[in-house]
Amino acid sequence: LFLKINYDIDERRDPMLATHAAAKLLRRNHKELGTWPLAVTAYNHGRAGMARAVRLHQTRHLPTLIRKYRSRTFKFASKNFYAEFLAARIVAKNARRYFGPLRERKHSRDRVFRIPAYVSVETLTKISPVTLEEIQRYNPALRGPVLRGERRIPKGYLLRLPARKTKDFRRRYASMSASLKHADQKRIRWYRVRRGETLGAIARRFRMSVRTLASVNNIRNTSRVRAGMIISIPGSRRTAAARPAQRKRRITNARRRAAAAPAVKRPEAKPARAVKALEPAPRVISPAVSSRSARTNGTENGNQTRPEWRERELSPVHVTGKSGKQGWTRVEAEETLSHFAKWLGASKRVLRRLNRMGRKLKLTFRRVNPEEFEQSRLEYHKSLEDDFFETYRIVRTFHHTIRKGESLWGLAREVYEVPFWIMARYNPGLFNSSVAVGVKVTFPVVVPKGRKTSGN
Repeated sequence: LFLKINYDIDERRDPMLATHAAAKLLRRNHKELGTWPLAVTAYNHGRAGMARAVRLHQTRHLPTLIRKYRSRTFKFASKNFYAEFLAARIVAKNARRYFGPLRERKHSRDRVFRIPAYVSVETLTKISPVTLEEIQRYNPALRGPVLRGERRIPKGYLLRLPARKTKDFRRRYASMSASLKHADQKRIRWYRVRRGETLGAIARRFRMSVRTLASVNNIRNTSRVRAGMIISIPGSRRTAAARPAQRKRRITNARRRAAAAPAVKRPEAKPARAVKALEPAPRVISPAVSSRSARTNGTENGNQTRPEWRERELSPVHVTGKSGKQGWTRVEAEETLSHFAKWLGASKRVLRRLNRMGRKLKLTFRRVNPEEFEQSRLEYHKSLEDDFFETYRIVRTFHHTIRKGESLWGLAREVYEVPFWIMARYNPGLFNSSVAVGVKVTFPVVVPKGRKTSGN
């Protein structure tokens, strides 16, 4: 809520924007729940959850709710969140008492400039005295694809700059050539490498050099391109879909020969099926994890294992009906109704009306076509991987045997603290059926980059 999160920017990363959003959320919580203890607790447990607790026990007294309210998710973290908030507030207001004399860092003065068009970071650093490091430091919301030049800074973005350089920046931007200011965003098409394809063949297909394609995808060894690997094709959809002129000529000549050949009577075609599946969604594979280079000596339940990043395809989209305006797919880890509403250009209310909210989700393609939906969906899953592997790495894996009362979600989030989608990568097919007691589930051990591990 109150923050913009997409493939170009993630405002959660900006402490200024995130703080304003948190204040707005707390204000809304307080307005609906009536007390600050409930409003702060709802920051952790959710406003709807706290409203349910108030409704069940007919009280707004937080200690009473902590003692009486029972919920699968209202556990240690939620019950102690307000007390921890008060403790942090006391420490912050009495910092010298707890930490001794402190030297406060001088606040850097900055200004904001609203970008009126889509502009690349490279262009801004060339026409102004602002460096890439300064843009990155003052604008933590800008994601990797923008900073690497794969995407442009979005139109309307409030670019934060050092105050001493703002005046000169405004003047130089105003005099910048109109050809450097764009009306739309760069389009990225995701492409799945097929068996037998090389990076050179893919580069020729999309009319670009091998060097460019390798650089965009951070591929150092061009001979190590595997089938199923996902690479991005920069440029517009029209450019990305283009084929070499030589192939066009071959197709044209083939059609001419076919037209000149005598007609051959063909057997009557069978009627088309009412349901068809799109080509399976590209596999989401992270180059940050290599089963060849990673080793482990960790153990769990007597098993020695090593990281093995499994190739896992997203559930395919099945298009139904003669008009092709509806379809269905299976919901994957980390996908919510809000995500599907955004990718389909539809409201959550429409999707709720179509569905009973199980793993199988009905889709409507009235505003976007199935291919556009697939691209948006894959882009989201790629952003999850990019964000995760910028900060963390996987050092080893271990097996956990499911016990009575345990859930995969609870184990991932509350016990082993790994993203649910990563566990799904290590356990392909596990989420298509109920997980029974005694089943072994593979969990990765995740550590921040730069931290040394003992292997135990």
